[in-house]
Amino acid sequence: MKLVPLTEKDDIEAYLVTFERIMAAHQVEKDCWPQYLAPQLTGRAQLAFAALPVDDSGKHDAIKLAILQR
Repeated sequence: MKLVPLTEKDDIEAYLVTFERIMAAHQVEKDCWPQYLAPQLTGRAQLAFAALPVDDSGKHDAIKLAILQR
């Protein structure tokens, strides 16, 4: 599975929906999604991820919420 890194030109909501669909299509357990998503983040999304408490950095829903709020 090849994931494309997020760019500043991307619509973050569309990027996250596409990411989630790719994960579901490949039957990746939701608990594993953060390990695939985090390396693809750049810019403000990466800053939002970095600002999360360590306990939340492994939870996809917490990551997604932090990114969308930023």
